[in-house]
Amino acid sequence: MPTIATDRPSEKLHLLVESAGDIDFEKKMLSIVRRHDEEKDSRKKQPLVKTKGRKLPLSPHLISKIKEYINNDRRLVPGVKSNTYLFITHKGGSTSGHPLSISSYHKIIDKIRSSGRLLSNFTGHTLRHTWNYSFSMMVINKHENMKALNTEKLRSYLMGWKQNSGTSQIYNKKFIECESHRILIKMSEGFFTGYE
Repeated sequence: MPTIATDRPSEKLHLLVESAGDIDFEKKMLSIVRRHDEEKDSRKKQPLVKTKGRKLPLSPHLISKIKEYINNDRRLVPGVKSNTYLFITHKGGSTSGHPLSISSYHKIIDKIRSSGRLLSNFTGHTLRHTWNYSFSMMVINKHENMKALNTEKLRSYLMGWKQNSGTSQIYNKKFIECESHRILIKMSEGFFTGYE
């Protein structure tokens, strides 16, 4: 899911799909929630969300793919009813249907890396760098109204705030949130073009 911002494995492995879960299918929003020492999490080494909690928009196509996974694949795995995590172990055995562990995530990455020479240097961290590069390209090369990056100095000067104090960011938070959501949706739609 390279279009879910930052691509930290712990954020994805922590997603819940129960009725009050982290994915709002109607609003097409994903909530990244910090849940340290979660009692319901049976994993010995719980994936911990290190970043701030936040809400991220999901493209209609990505929502459709998540629903498809839940309805056509996830629900058929034996043992899945015992947990509400989105990503689960599909391998048979005693852990079938359990939440996907960090070590299993790394095994998936290793499998991808060993699939061919082109991916021999692939890591999970590569996804985060790729996402950030794509985000920058979308903003800078596509001229996506993100000249706000330069407006901090102007705003600080006009309002009489100290340069680099961060005060302008407090007043620009809503714009940054709206623009980042709009760009994330656009990136997501572009990623899936031709992959139907």
